[in-house]
Amino acid sequence: MVGAVIVIYLAYKCGKVQFDFAVFFLALGLVVGIYYGFYFIGNSDTVDVSKILSPVVAYLLGVLLVNTFETYEKSVKLVYASMSIPMAVYALSSAIYCVMNTREGTILGNIIDNPDLMNRRLVEVMFFMITASLIWAVMTFKNNKFVSCLIIIANVLVQIASIRIHTRYNTYFFVLEIFALLIIWTYTVIKTKCNTIISTIVTIVLSVMLILILTMVYRVNLGGLRNIYYNSFWGADGGILHSYKYQNIGEAVRNLFTENNRKGFYINANGINTSYNLWLDYARDYGMYSFGLIYIFKILTVIYTFRMIINKNVSSEIKYLLVPAFLAFNIFYSTEAISKVQIYTWIWGLIISGMIRTCCLQKKVKE
Repeated sequence: MVGAVIVIYLAYKCGKVQFDFAVFFLALGLVVGIYYGFYFIGNSDTVDVSKILSPVVAYLLGVLLVNTFETYEKSVKLVYASMSIPMAVYALSSAIYCVMNTREGTILGNIIDNPDLMNRRLVEVMFFMITASLIWAVMTFKNNKFVSCLIIIANVLVQIASIRIHTRYNTYFFVLEIFALLIIWTYTVIKTKCNTIISTIVTIVLSVMLILILTMVYRVNLGGLRNIYYNSFWGADGGILHSYKYQNIGEAVRNLFTENNRKGFYINANGINTSYNLWLDYARDYGMYSFGLIYIFKILTVIYTFRMIINKNVSSEIKYLLVPAFLAFNIFYSTEAISKVQIYTWIWGLIISGMIRTCCLQKKVKE
């Protein structure tokens, strides 16, 4: 309710709010899901206004908060910091609590006293915005030395905490960001000697060659690296390439094309009734109609992100900050059941998507 009041105030302050098809499909999909689930499927526990209001308010907050301060860059940075710092502090303190109480690799803390906030996956997702800001820290180091150093140190601490409590996403994202930074650095160096087209082609070729080399190292099990990976907690459930979660996702996708898809369905793979995918779990619970509308919203957020990337009026600094965060959250939503069970994990990604929506419409920027 507080968020709704803030949205109304920010909309009044802005004076003019542009219609957004994304929030229309999001709200419609949630309303259809809750209504259909209650009246036709019989899910009496779905009648909860917060399940409709919270995601919509979160997205609108992201859209409107970008125009709060004198420049959109300042607004994005302040909103990003106000979200990431408290999340990371809580997650790190939870990880320390876990280690001090010898609970590495288990559910953090006392599951009876605090069943939600000490969940290992929840702690992991709270680190995302710090991990996602690494590219920004490196690429803007000259202008933000102190803040960049803090972010780099924080990323090291996040990796240590992730290893101690046996979580994997932040480590995967960290590796991907290092790879992305290597590509950006390669392109920048080559561009000083060649034109843009040649620089782009050479960078792509070198990137593909690096991927092929890493693939060969994996395939031939050079130095026993593949065995080390699968014998560690990173590869405990099949790792990235052979995770059992793909079986659940595959069954959920197949259920979308059955005759009773409008009534929802049950997932039998691995004896777990979840697709490990936020959007497919909406189809499981509320049927095809709700899923279709909400998935249109997802597609639109991806389009907005692409528009922001190609928009020359949006500063590179903002792109370095928002795009990695958007990708991190959406990968998590696509492969973890908790994103549907604990709806507030979706809130953070929706705020990021809302900020991207406003940024992609920028016409002028002060570099």
